[in-house]
Amino acid sequence: LAPTGAGAATARLLNEQGVARFQGGDYAGAVDALRQAINQAPDNATIRLNLVQALNGWGVELGEKNDYANALRRLEEARRLDPQHAAVRTNLAVLRMNYGTFEMEKKRFRAAERLLTEAYETADARRLAQIDERRATLYLLWAREQRAGGRVDEAERRLKKSLQIAPTFVCARNASMFESASSCAGSSSSGKLERLNGPSVA
Repeated sequence: LAPTGAGAATARLLNEQGVARFQGGDYAGAVDALRQAINQAPDNATIRLNLVQALNGWGVELGEKNDYANALRRLEEARRLDPQHAAVRTNLAVLRMNYGTFEMEKKRFRAAERLLTEAYETADARRLAQIDERRATLYLLWAREQRAGGRVDEAERRLKKSLQIAPTFVCARNASMFESASSCAGSSSSGKLERLNGPSVA
């Protein structure tokens, strides 16, 4: 049931506080207020979306500060709240793909692959090319790791997969990009975290 009386008023006030903090760049403060708001009104879709956006913003901020473990925690929380949110999925994949790339185990590449595939399947048409670049970059990085480990045939398959996804993408045009795949990921749009527009007042 929707909250009434004092509970509804408290939820609205906390949501407004969260929106104001988000707009001021205080993502941690926004998340704190919005968590309290959603506790007061757990079925309020606007507050839930605002919390997802605030968690995404906080995750991006932490990622840009190289605090990857906490960035992943914030984004995982956002994903639990909205499993279909394409931007959150994409940001999770970017963090897993770009940071600590050379220490990644196979399961982490698989996790990034799964998240980007899910993001692609739920994204609107305007974002498909951007996600394809990220997917192509993932396979280039994966191929580089496999080549470094002596798994040349597997590396070749990853490179071909990258070319199939984004044949005109500059980082997927030449096998010599194996030598600079990590800088490619860092310099192109495929390696950047995605901020969202500000939340709204319920």
